[in-house]
Amino acid sequence: MFNMRIFSTLAFLGIFGLVVVFSSSTQENETPALTPDATLDQIVNALATAHTRYDTLHIVMQAQGARSVLTQEVWVSQSLDSFREQNVATSPSGDERYETSRVGNGEYIRDSVEVGGRPLVFRAGYETGEVVFALGGVSTRIAPVSIAQRLTLPDVQVQIVGVEEVNGREAIKVLSSASWRDMHIWVDLQTGIVIRDEIYSGGGTPKATTIEIVEINTPFENADQLFYVDPSAYDPEWLTDVLVPPELLGTPQPQEQ
Repeated sequence: MFNMRIFSTLAFLGIFGLVVVFSSSTQENETPALTPDATLDQIVNALATAHTRYDTLHIVMQAQGARSVLTQEVWVSQSLDSFREQNVATSPSGDERYETSRVGNGEYIRDSVEVGGRPLVFRAGYETGEVVFALGGVSTRIAPVSIAQRLTLPDVQVQIVGVEEVNGREAIKVLSSASWRDMHIWVDLQTGIVIRDEIYSGGGTPKATTIEIVEINTPFENADQLFYVDPSAYDPEWLTDVLVPPELLGTPQPQEQ
């Protein structure tokens, strides 16, 4: 039975593989991150530094999972340490639909999942300059440092296949194989972002996701509203009562007489 209510917004982000499609109207760096004959060392460097080639991103992601179809729209500004996510999960049949959102402004994060009739507002858990790494599965591909690290592990076999076209973009296809899973990635020549990946684990159909980047390096005119979190909604005492059930606090010990 499809029941997305058991998942938090955070759980949506790391489940799926990823394909990225860039709009032709985006503002990209003139100097490509990679050339078609790039070596493995150059590919690893491009992956590890991909997030340094942009400040702002606005993307729309669609992911096909075993139990749901996820559409996620994300805005992120590294200079403002801010992000916004709007998520819609639907059952494969389309009969059920579940919506969530998160907004972070560097100091607080507001989650639309409500408890007791009010949304959760808590302290941001990421450091200054680290917002691009706070987006779960999206971060893994638009700031693919962990993928770069994977390609350098001694027990991972790597093969560079060559340049292929992915959704109108030129990308280098790289295969990596390990005992726990295989991963095929397509690294965008222009940006170093992973614009397609397929994850094979235990056989069967690989996990995949598609993303359209609506804007890149374009300042958000309505940033104040886009990333707004009401600071007065933050209540640490209420959060403690909500997030730490009484049964986890332990049994009070008897006082000595």
